[in-house]
Amino acid sequence: RSTWDALKPFSTGGVYINFAGFDNDAERHSLLGRNQERLDRIRRDYDPDGLFEAAALRP
Repeated sequence: RSTWDALKPFSTGGVYINFAGFDNDAERHSLLGRNQERLDRIRRDYDPDGLFEAAALRP
């Protein structure tokens, strides 16, 4: 976590999807951007029990 924080000033604001930490909504938004709300809605509609979602992507 300390390395992540130390490198943040040099970041473009995005993250590589396989490296996403998703410790908070800001990190989720840096990956999903303006699509986050729409994708969360689709996830809830088509997979209400969370069968196909990774723990890191839970809305």
